[in-house]
Amino acid sequence: MNRANAAPGIGADAKATAMILEVIAVMCACVWLYVAIVAALKPTELARPLWAVFPWRQDTVAAVCFAVSAAACLAARVVVQRRTNAGLSRRAFAEACLRTLLVYSGLVAVYLCANAITHPSTLDMPLTHFMSWPTEAVALATSMICVAASFIVLRSLENRRRDGLGNGSDHDVPSTN
Repeated sequence: MNRANAAPGIGADAKATAMILEVIAVMCACVWLYVAIVAALKPTELARPLWAVFPWRQDTVAAVCFAVSAAACLAARVVVQRRTNAGLSRRAFAEACLRTLLVYSGLVAVYLCANAITHPSTLDMPLTHFMSWPTEAVALATSMICVAASFIVLRSLENRRRDGLGNGSDHDVPSTN
């Protein structure tokens, strides 16, 4: 394809950027998952540093990795969307946000369900050591609501597109006049 005719965002740079973001998302998610397993099985270990050269508590590292993973996942989806659609509509960005919300709130829900099974007494405790709110129970309920809401909205957007009600542009909502 001729560079002059190429759509914005298409090219090796965008592919490399998306790949780097995906690697960051997966690696950070793996660190979070490791600490989540420790939290479910040996919660007293969370105050220990994960790495000797980096003296943060394990649960602090997990919280940071979770946030970085979610942000990198969203950014990778946006880069891929820009590359494949020669631009990024508001709808495509909303779908990328909803998919990220679905996956990461689902991870939180699974983690907190495992915690509720292994040590239910922590449901009334704060979710993290650096904030007094929300409790694990509130976070579990919120994450389940986010999973359900993002799933419903994503399905409705897909159904609208499939049924021909939405063409994927920013202005595909029928007029009420």
